[in-house]
Amino acid sequence: MPDPGMTAAPVFTIAQSGGSIRPWLFIIIPIGCILILLHIVARQFRTYFRAQRAGFPVSIWTLLRFYAHKADIQAIVSSYIEAKRAGLDVEIDQLEVHSLCNGDLDAVIEAMVYAREMGVDFTWDTACALDLAGRDVAAAARMLKPGGSIKDLDLDEIPMQSRA
Repeated sequence: MPDPGMTAAPVFTIAQSGGSIRPWLFIIIPIGCILILLHIVARQFRTYFRAQRAGFPVSIWTLLRFYAHKADIQAIVSSYIEAKRAGLDVEIDQLEVHSLCNGDLDAVIEAMVYAREMGVDFTWDTACALDLAGRDVAAAARMLKPGGSIKDLDLDEIPMQSRA
């Protein structure tokens, strides 16, 4: 029986008191966060290895940045590989920006490859500007004469692009 003269406060922990903080939460929450991060990284490895096999490496951090920006990773990497195989001087960041602006990467790359084959000076900025203006950039490239320039075309001659 305790001595009635002693009024010391009992010593106990939050876990013993039935408090709201449970010690297992300090284990489960970090493990859950790590598993979610691993899942996100694992989803990007197929694209990462595809770019590596093609000979145009893209860092996993770049792919994670695209994921964070909610960009179309497959379309960007496919267009990047196609552009580099064709010898175009296009950076993957430019492709990401155009994709985030709802541009048609396939049409722009196709137009630039065609213009390069025809010997026409058709820059990335010009192709993107035409595409984002709603013009059919691939048709614009096909309208160019060999050795000509994009300045030879009238904007009204370039058909509008229909997107569903």
